[in-house]
Amino acid sequence: MDKEIEQENKILSVVIPTYNVEKYLDECLASFIIEDMADSYEVLIINDGSKDDSATIASKYEKDYPEIFKLIEKQNGGHGSTINVGKEWAVGKYFMVVDSDDYVATDAFKDLIKMLSTSDADVVFSNFTTLDHITKEIKNISVLKENSTAEAGKISLTEIDGLATIHAIVYKKEIIDNLVLPEKCFYDDVKYTIVPFITAKNCAYSNLSVYCYRINNSSQSVSIKNIYKYRLNLKGIIEEIVHFYNESSFELKDEYRDYVFRGICQSVLTHYNRYTYFILKDGKTRKEIREFDDWLKNVSLPIYKYVGYESKGKYLIGLRKRNFRMVLPYGLAYWANKKFKKK
Repeated sequence: MDKEIEQENKILSVVIPTYNVEKYLDECLASFIIEDMADSYEVLIINDGSKDDSATIASKYEKDYPEIFKLIEKQNGGHGSTINVGKEWAVGKYFMVVDSDDYVATDAFKDLIKMLSTSDADVVFSNFTTLDHITKEIKNISVLKENSTAEAGKISLTEIDGLATIHAIVYKKEIIDNLVLPEKCFYDDVKYTIVPFITAKNCAYSNLSVYCYRINNSSQSVSIKNIYKYRLNLKGIIEEIVHFYNESSFELKDEYRDYVFRGICQSVLTHYNRYTYFILKDGKTRKEIREFDDWLKNVSLPIYKYVGYESKGKYLIGLRKRNFRMVLPYGLAYWANKKFKKK
């Protein structure tokens, strides 16, 4: 089929980054099967060089439901690389990412497609659920602020609680066409969830809980070892996003400028929080966080000041006064409580 003709018929493209997930992939893919709407959406399974039977499972779905599923093989390049490849293949008006160890609520997904068919918003937010891998407890997570009275439809970013995660976002594909995510890099989702709002003009909200996000999965938990190993990945992404913001913020409407600003600050605080755990580890990490702190002060004084006063108990101000020579109790308590697991 000609891609331009196919484009007219596809409302949504879903990208499934896939790497060694044979245990979960069948449940993930099965949740997308809506045969009476197969001409409205596509599911692109991007196999990132899996060494298990993930590709075999994906091939079966592609064979049985060719109008829905497409398997795309590539060499291993990390989560961000699969989204980059997915964007190249996607023909839908809208674009969504669902990790292969998660899944969607099929009925809600069907209703989401119907909503998107009449939408022209650049970004569509939706609620999601979490499934605790250990306790099996399911929780509904709203993207709205606690006291928000917003209803489904057009929405202001001032109604969104903090920075929305990848599980709650559907983008109009044209606003992310020029977005390139880092490859073989942790934290690509930080760029994915912030940068598009620099070009977005309008947003909508769906009260559907579409995405089902698996938490406390030992195979996906973030280990202390990996946090230390990939600590500079987040630093590089923050530096890139801050430069984007500095160049573009004056062009943004207030609510978009504030949303991007808050998103950057949240990521910056995460970076500082993770370093508080390692400052006593060696002089190298202490030197790194000092250099980052100096850089931030020089390139964005507003962000530098905001994160200091917004950090819990203003612990960051205390660290700065001590030139990062010691860790306040909050730093250790914070990460002990989080247990370095994805939430």
